[in-house]
Amino acid sequence: MDGAGGAGIASDNAGSTTVRDVQVQNSGGAGILLTNTTETTTIIDSIIRGATGPALHVNGGDGSIGMLSNSTGLIPSFSHIENTSQQIILIENLAAGGIVNTTGTTLEDTSGAGIDILNSAGSATVDNARVVNSTATGIRVMNSSGIYNFRNSIQDNTFISNAAEQSVLIDGLGANGQVTFNTLQIDGRNSTGIDINTNGGRITFMDPVVLGTPNGGAGAGISVDGSTAGS
Repeated sequence: MDGAGGAGIASDNAGSTTVRDVQVQNSGGAGILLTNTTETTTIIDSIIRGATGPALHVNGGDGSIGMLSNSTGLIPSFSHIENTSQQIILIENLAAGGIVNTTGTTLEDTSGAGIDILNSAGSATVDNARVVNSTATGIRVMNSSGIYNFRNSIQDNTFISNAAEQSVLIDGLGANGQVTFNTLQIDGRNSTGIDINTNGGRITFMDPVVLGTPNGGAGAGISVDGSTAGS
């Protein structure tokens, strides 16, 4: 599917949907746009690349969304996103009970706008993310209260390099919210490495965080401000 004027694939108020073995590229909007999903949406062994808008955009709904791969140990995997424009993943307004899961998918964001989870009560698992030269933050979780796992089932770590703003920004995590990084490496930062603000939930780093050499004028490696729960 090449060169759609808007989203490559769009779904609105739909459930019990399966997309398999599809390549979406060069769309004028989002690569895949899922709005107010219900029940289950499964995307298997599919590729998104070259979208002008967010590569994978989830807005609202309480459904269970999976972008999954049948390959084992391959980089890139059969399920893969390549992004050079806006966010590689944008999740916003996801309702409680909603889930986004990219286990087994490889994510390559180069000069895009990283990964955003905004204003959501639902949860997400983001796997195998590499964010390089983001024009904004690397990973941002803002005003959300779900359970968010950043893991690396295939690659060595969640890798963020040379983000223009904070490499990781967690702001306004709700009392029931949880953010977990399995293995995180940050290189070449231009601002704060890990910035945690007004945190009411729990933030966990399972392995020691690697903070590489900053670029000139960078902020603190780790900054915590106004947090009332475990970080």
